Amino acid sequence: MNGQSMPPPGWYPDQRDVTLVRFWDGRQWTPRTAPAFAPAPAAPTGTSGSSLRARWQGFRLRTKVLMVVAALVVFGAVMPDEDVPPPAADEQTSRSSGSDSSSDVDDVEESTADEQDEVVEEQPAEEVVEEISVPALRSQPVAEARSSLLSAGLDVKIVRQPSWQPVGQVLKQDIEAGAALLAGAVVTLVVAAPMPRVPGVLGKAAAAGQAALTQAGFTVNVVKQTVSSGANNVVLSQTPAATQQAAPGSVIRLVVSNVVAPPPPPPAPANCTPGYQPCLAPATDYDCAGGSGDGPGYANGPVYISGSDPYDLDNDGDGVACES
Repeated sequence: MNGQSMPPPGWYPDQRDVTLVRFWDGRQWTPRTAPAFAPAPAAPTGTSGSSLRARWQGFRLRTKVLMVVAALVVFGAVMPDEDVPPPAADEQTSRSSGSDSSSDVDDVEESTADEQDEVVEEQPAEEVVEEISVPALRSQPVAEARSSLLSAGLDVKIVRQPSWQPVGQVLKQDIEAGAALLAGAVVTLVVAAPMPRVPGVLGKAAAAGQAALTQAGFTVNVVKQTVSSGANNVVLSQTPAATQQAAPGSVIRLVVSNVVAPPPPPPAPANCTPGYQPCLAPATDYDCAGGSGDGPGYANGPVYISGSDPYDLDNDGDGVACES
Protein backbone atom coordinates (compact mmCIF):
# COMPACT_ATOMS: atom_id res chain seq x y z
CA MET A 1 0.00 0.00 0.00
CA ASN A 2 2.82 2.39 -0.95
CA GLY A 3 4.42 2.55 2.48
CA GLN A 4 1.14 2.98 4.40
CA SER A 5 0.36 0.65 7.32
CA MET A 6 -2.12 -2.06 6.43
CA PRO A 7 -5.44 -2.07 8.34
CA PRO A 8 -6.05 -5.10 10.55
CA PRO A 9 -8.10 -7.99 9.15
CA GLY A 10 -11.83 -7.33 9.29
CA TRP A 11 -15.01 -6.39 7.45
CA TYR A 12 -14.96 -3.03 5.63
CA PRO A 13 -17.25 -1.16 3.19
CA ASP A 14 -17.24 -2.62 -0.30
CA GLN A 15 -15.98 -0.02 -2.81
CA ARG A 16 -18.33 -1.27 -5.52
CA ASP A 17 -21.56 -1.68 -3.57
CA VAL A 18 -22.28 0.49 -0.52
CA THR A 19 -24.89 -2.02 0.66
CA LEU A 20 -22.14 -4.65 1.21
CA VAL A 21 -19.05 -5.13 3.32
CA ARG A 22 -16.02 -7.14 2.15
CA PHE A 23 -13.46 -9.03 4.22
CA TRP A 24 -9.87 -7.71 4.34
CA ASP A 25 -7.40 -10.46 5.41
CA GLY A 26 -4.67 -8.01 6.33
CA ARG A 27 -2.93 -8.22 2.95
CA GLN A 28 -5.67 -8.16 0.28
CA TRP A 29 -9.41 -8.14 -0.30
CA THR A 30 -11.15 -11.50 -0.29
CA PRO A 31 -14.25 -12.55 -2.26
CA ARG A 32 -16.24 -12.79 0.97
CA THR A 33 -19.06 -10.19 1.29
CA ALA A 34 -21.99 -9.57 3.61
CA PRO A 35 -24.85 -7.03 3.89
CA ALA A 36 -23.51 -3.74 5.15
CA PHE A 37 -25.95 -3.44 8.04
CA ALA A 38 -26.11 -7.11 9.15
CA PRO A 39 -23.69 -8.72 11.62
CA ALA A 40 -20.70 -9.88 9.59
CA PRO A 41 -19.64 -13.52 9.76
CA ALA A 42 -16.79 -14.39 12.00
CA ALA A 43 -13.38 -13.63 10.60
CA PRO A 44 -11.41 -16.64 9.42
CA THR A 45 -8.70 -15.65 11.87
CA GLY A 46 -8.44 -16.31 15.57
CA THR A 47 -10.52 -13.25 16.51
CA SER A 48 -13.21 -14.05 19.13
CA GLY A 49 -16.89 -13.59 18.32
CA SER A 50 -17.54 -11.03 21.06
CA SER A 51 -14.62 -8.90 19.93
CA LEU A 52 -15.72 -8.97 16.32
CA ARG A 53 -19.32 -8.11 17.24
CA ALA A 54 -18.20 -5.11 19.28
CA ARG A 55 -16.03 -3.93 16.42
CA TRP A 56 -18.86 -4.37 13.97
CA GLN A 57 -21.36 -2.40 16.09
CA GLY A 58 -18.96 0.53 16.30
CA PHE A 59 -18.26 0.34 12.58
CA ARG A 60 -21.97 0.27 11.71
CA LEU A 61 -22.49 3.53 13.56
CA ARG A 62 -19.58 5.15 11.76
CA THR A 63 -20.69 3.80 8.41
CA LYS A 64 -24.13 5.48 8.63
CA VAL A 65 -22.51 8.89 8.92
CA LEU A 66 -19.18 8.78 7.12
CA MET A 67 -19.33 5.69 4.93
CA VAL A 68 -18.44 7.40 1.65
CA VAL A 69 -15.87 9.78 3.18
CA ALA A 70 -14.07 7.03 5.09
CA ALA A 71 -13.98 4.78 2.05
CA LEU A 72 -12.36 7.51 -0.09
CA VAL A 73 -9.83 8.64 2.50
CA VAL A 74 -8.73 5.35 4.12
CA PHE A 75 -9.12 2.81 1.36
CA GLY A 76 -9.14 4.85 -1.84
CA ALA A 77 -5.92 3.26 -3.00
CA VAL A 78 -6.95 -0.27 -2.06
CA MET A 79 -9.56 -1.44 -4.56
CA PRO A 80 -10.64 -5.09 -4.78
CA ASP A 81 -9.30 -7.05 -7.70
CA GLU A 82 -11.79 -6.69 -10.52
CA ASP A 83 -10.97 -10.22 -11.64
CA VAL A 84 -12.20 -11.77 -8.33
CA PRO A 85 -16.01 -11.96 -8.43
CA PRO A 86 -17.74 -12.65 -5.11
CA PRO A 87 -18.88 -16.30 -4.83
CA ALA A 88 -22.60 -16.74 -5.40
CA ALA A 89 -22.96 -19.11 -2.47
CA ASP A 90 -21.35 -16.69 -0.04
CA GLU A 91 -23.58 -13.82 -1.23
CA GLN A 92 -26.70 -15.97 -0.83
CA THR A 93 -25.57 -17.06 2.61
CA SER A 94 -24.79 -13.52 3.60
CA ARG A 95 -28.11 -12.12 2.26
CA SER A 96 -30.07 -14.80 4.16
CA SER A 97 -28.80 -13.68 7.58
CA GLY A 98 -31.11 -12.99 10.55
CA SER A 99 -33.93 -10.53 11.16
CA ASP A 100 -31.58 -7.97 12.73
CA SER A 101 -29.97 -7.44 9.32
CA SER A 102 -33.34 -6.89 7.66
CA SER A 103 -34.27 -4.48 10.40
CA ASP A 104 -31.10 -2.45 9.88
CA VAL A 105 -31.62 -2.33 6.10
CA ASP A 106 -35.19 -1.12 6.64
CA ASP A 107 -33.88 1.65 8.89
CA VAL A 108 -31.44 2.77 6.22
CA GLU A 109 -34.10 2.67 3.50
CA GLU A 110 -36.46 4.74 5.66
CA SER A 111 -33.66 7.21 6.38
CA THR A 112 -32.84 7.43 2.69
CA ALA A 113 -36.51 7.99 1.84
CA ASP A 114 -36.74 10.73 4.46
CA GLU A 115 -33.68 12.43 3.01
CA GLN A 116 -35.14 12.22 -0.48
CA ASP A 117 -38.38 13.77 0.78
CA GLU A 118 -36.41 16.65 2.20
CA VAL A 119 -34.76 17.39 -1.18
CA VAL A 120 -37.11 19.74 -2.98
CA GLU A 121 -36.12 20.48 -6.52
CA GLU A 122 -36.18 24.21 -7.11
CA GLN A 123 -38.12 25.20 -10.18
CA PRO A 124 -36.80 28.24 -12.06
CA ALA A 125 -38.98 31.26 -11.48
CA GLU A 126 -41.07 32.12 -14.50
CA GLU A 127 -39.90 35.41 -15.98
CA VAL A 128 -42.61 38.05 -15.99
CA VAL A 129 -42.49 40.34 -19.02
CA GLU A 130 -43.82 43.77 -18.10
CA GLU A 131 -45.62 45.77 -20.75
CA ILE A 132 -45.69 49.57 -20.46
CA SER A 133 -48.50 51.74 -21.81
CA VAL A 134 -47.18 54.69 -23.83
CA PRO A 135 -48.43 58.03 -22.40
CA ALA A 136 -49.96 60.83 -24.51
CA LEU A 137 -47.25 63.46 -25.00
CA ARG A 138 -48.41 65.72 -27.83
CA SER A 139 -48.36 69.49 -27.07
CA GLN A 140 -46.29 68.93 -23.90
CA PRO A 141 -42.94 70.64 -23.33
CA VAL A 142 -40.16 68.28 -24.34
CA ALA A 143 -38.66 68.21 -20.82
CA GLU A 144 -41.92 66.97 -19.29
CA ALA A 145 -42.45 64.42 -22.08
CA ARG A 146 -38.92 63.06 -21.66
CA SER A 147 -39.37 62.74 -17.90
CA SER A 148 -42.68 60.87 -18.33
CA LEU A 149 -41.14 58.31 -20.68
CA LEU A 150 -38.04 57.73 -18.57
CA SER A 151 -40.13 57.32 -15.41
CA ALA A 152 -42.25 54.71 -17.19
CA GLY A 153 -39.13 52.71 -18.13
CA LEU A 154 -38.97 53.73 -21.80
CA ASP A 155 -36.15 55.40 -23.70
CA VAL A 156 -36.45 58.66 -25.70
CA LYS A 157 -35.22 59.90 -29.07
CA ILE A 158 -35.67 63.60 -29.97
CA VAL A 159 -36.06 64.84 -33.56
CA ARG A 160 -36.16 68.64 -34.12
CA GLN A 161 -38.46 70.05 -36.82
CA PRO A 162 -38.88 73.74 -37.76
CA SER A 163 -42.35 74.91 -36.79
CA TRP A 164 -44.38 78.01 -35.99
CA GLN A 165 -45.43 76.30 -32.73
CA PRO A 166 -43.63 77.26 -29.49
CA VAL A 167 -40.04 76.06 -29.49
CA GLY A 168 -39.62 72.80 -27.54
CA GLN A 169 -43.24 71.69 -27.82
CA VAL A 170 -43.92 68.06 -28.80
CA LEU A 171 -45.52 68.03 -32.26
CA LYS A 172 -46.03 64.26 -32.53
CA GLN A 173 -44.82 60.88 -31.28
CA ASP A 174 -44.04 57.83 -33.43
CA ILE A 175 -45.80 55.39 -31.05
CA GLU A 176 -49.42 56.30 -30.43
CA ALA A 177 -50.65 56.83 -26.87
CA GLY A 178 -51.93 53.68 -25.17
CA ALA A 179 -49.75 51.26 -27.17
CA ALA A 180 -48.00 48.55 -25.10
CA LEU A 181 -44.19 48.38 -25.22
CA LEU A 182 -41.55 46.38 -23.39
CA ALA A 183 -39.34 48.17 -20.91
CA GLY A 184 -36.43 49.95 -22.59
CA ALA A 185 -38.22 50.45 -25.93
CA VAL A 186 -37.52 53.75 -27.72
CA VAL A 187 -40.22 56.36 -28.36
CA THR A 188 -39.33 59.09 -30.89
CA LEU A 189 -40.64 62.61 -30.22
CA VAL A 190 -40.83 65.27 -32.95
CA VAL A 191 -40.19 68.61 -31.23
CA ALA A 192 -40.75 72.15 -32.57
CA ALA A 193 -37.63 74.09 -33.55
CA PRO A 194 -37.42 77.76 -34.69
CA MET A 195 -38.10 78.54 -38.33
CA PRO A 196 -34.87 79.34 -40.20
CA ARG A 197 -33.97 82.92 -41.10
CA VAL A 198 -33.50 84.04 -44.71
CA PRO A 199 -29.86 84.80 -45.61
CA GLY A 200 -29.17 88.28 -46.92
CA VAL A 201 -27.90 88.30 -50.53
CA LEU A 202 -28.38 91.93 -51.62
CA GLY A 203 -25.49 93.19 -53.79
CA LYS A 204 -24.17 89.67 -54.38
CA ALA A 205 -23.82 88.05 -57.76
CA ALA A 206 -27.02 86.28 -58.75
CA ALA A 207 -25.36 82.83 -58.82
CA ALA A 208 -23.81 83.23 -55.36
CA GLY A 209 -27.06 84.52 -53.84
CA GLN A 210 -29.08 81.69 -55.33
CA ALA A 211 -26.58 79.10 -54.02
CA ALA A 212 -26.70 80.55 -50.48
CA LEU A 213 -30.49 80.45 -50.38
CA THR A 214 -30.68 76.93 -51.79
CA GLN A 215 -28.16 75.68 -49.24
CA ALA A 216 -30.30 77.21 -46.47
CA GLY A 217 -33.25 75.10 -47.66
CA PHE A 218 -35.20 77.66 -49.68
CA THR A 219 -36.48 77.72 -53.25
CA VAL A 220 -35.30 80.66 -55.38
CA ASN A 221 -37.24 82.57 -58.03
CA VAL A 222 -35.08 84.96 -60.10
CA VAL A 223 -36.60 87.97 -61.89
CA LYS A 224 -34.58 90.17 -64.26
CA GLN A 225 -34.89 93.96 -64.14
CA THR A 226 -33.46 96.09 -66.95
CA VAL A 227 -31.34 99.02 -65.82
CA SER A 228 -29.20 101.44 -67.78
CA SER A 229 -26.19 101.47 -65.47
CA GLY A 230 -24.40 99.49 -62.78
CA ALA A 231 -23.09 95.90 -62.69
CA ASN A 232 -24.88 93.15 -64.53
CA ASN A 233 -26.47 90.08 -62.83
CA VAL A 234 -26.37 91.57 -59.32
CA VAL A 235 -29.16 91.06 -56.74
CA LEU A 236 -31.08 94.33 -56.48
CA SER A 237 -33.72 93.14 -53.97
CA GLN A 238 -35.05 90.00 -52.21
CA THR A 239 -38.42 89.00 -50.77
CA PRO A 240 -38.71 88.02 -47.90
CA ALA A 241 -36.01 90.36 -46.71
CA ALA A 242 -32.84 89.25 -44.98
CA THR A 243 -33.12 87.82 -41.39
CA GLN A 244 -36.87 87.26 -41.69
CA GLN A 245 -38.08 83.78 -40.72
CA ALA A 246 -39.53 81.51 -43.40
CA ALA A 247 -40.54 77.86 -43.58
CA PRO A 248 -38.02 75.50 -45.21
CA GLY A 249 -38.76 75.24 -48.93
CA SER A 250 -40.36 78.68 -49.11
CA VAL A 251 -39.84 80.67 -52.31
CA ILE A 252 -37.43 83.61 -52.08
CA ARG A 253 -37.84 86.14 -54.91
CA LEU A 254 -34.66 87.77 -56.19
CA VAL A 255 -34.62 90.80 -58.51
CA VAL A 256 -31.41 90.72 -60.57
CA SER A 257 -29.98 93.53 -62.69
CA ASN A 258 -29.96 93.35 -66.47
CA VAL A 259 -27.90 96.33 -67.67
CA VAL A 260 -28.89 97.71 -71.10
CA ALA A 261 -27.08 100.92 -72.17
CA PRO A 262 -29.42 103.61 -73.65
CA PRO A 263 -28.98 104.40 -77.33
CA PRO A 264 -26.85 107.47 -78.08
CA PRO A 265 -28.83 110.72 -78.64
CA PRO A 266 -29.41 111.68 -82.24
CA PRO A 267 -27.11 114.36 -83.59
CA ALA A 268 -28.37 117.95 -83.23
CA PRO A 269 -29.77 119.50 -86.37
CA ALA A 270 -27.56 122.03 -88.13
CA ASN A 271 -29.96 124.89 -87.37
CA CYS A 272 -30.10 124.14 -83.59
CA THR A 273 -28.04 125.65 -80.82
CA PRO A 274 -25.85 122.83 -79.36
CA GLY A 275 -26.60 121.79 -75.74
CA TYR A 276 -30.37 122.17 -75.73
CA GLN A 277 -33.22 119.70 -76.19
CA PRO A 278 -35.58 120.32 -77.83
CA CYS A 279 -33.88 122.28 -80.56
CA LEU A 280 -33.39 126.01 -80.15
CA ALA A 281 -32.58 127.75 -83.39
CA PRO A 282 -29.61 130.06 -83.18
CA ALA A 283 -30.49 133.53 -81.87
CA THR A 284 -28.86 136.40 -80.06
CA ASP A 285 -30.68 135.41 -76.85
CA TYR A 286 -33.42 133.19 -75.40
CA ASP A 287 -35.68 133.64 -72.45
CA CYS A 288 -38.25 131.21 -71.00
CA ALA A 289 -41.66 131.79 -72.47
CA GLY A 290 -44.02 133.51 -70.06
CA GLY A 291 -41.19 135.01 -68.09
CA SER A 292 -39.94 138.56 -67.73
CA GLY A 293 -37.16 138.20 -70.30
CA ASP A 294 -37.09 140.41 -73.40
CA GLY A 295 -36.10 137.76 -75.98
CA PRO A 296 -35.84 138.10 -78.81
CA GLY A 297 -36.22 134.24 -78.65
CA TYR A 298 -38.49 132.43 -76.21
CA ALA A 299 -38.20 128.73 -75.18
CA ASN A 300 -41.17 126.59 -74.11
CA GLY A 301 -40.09 124.29 -71.33
CA PRO A 302 -38.99 122.01 -70.20
CA VAL A 303 -35.69 122.43 -71.96
CA TYR A 304 -32.96 119.85 -71.09
CA ILE A 305 -29.42 121.12 -70.89
CA SER A 306 -27.05 118.50 -72.36
CA GLY A 307 -23.98 120.68 -72.84
CA SER A 308 -23.14 124.31 -72.32
CA ASP A 309 -25.90 126.84 -71.60
CA PRO A 310 -25.05 129.92 -73.71
CA TYR A 311 -28.52 131.44 -73.11
CA ASP A 312 -28.34 131.04 -69.28
CA LEU A 313 -31.73 129.31 -69.16
CA ASP A 314 -30.80 126.86 -66.34
CA ASN A 315 -30.56 129.33 -63.49
CA ASP A 316 -30.67 126.65 -60.73
CA GLY A 317 -28.18 124.35 -62.45
CA ASP A 318 -30.30 121.20 -62.23
CA GLY A 319 -30.01 120.43 -65.97
CA VAL A 320 -33.60 121.41 -66.76
CA ALA A 321 -34.70 124.92 -67.73
CA CYS A 322 -38.06 126.57 -68.12
CA GLU A 323 -39.83 123.91 -65.93
CA SER A 324 -42.92 126.10 -65.44
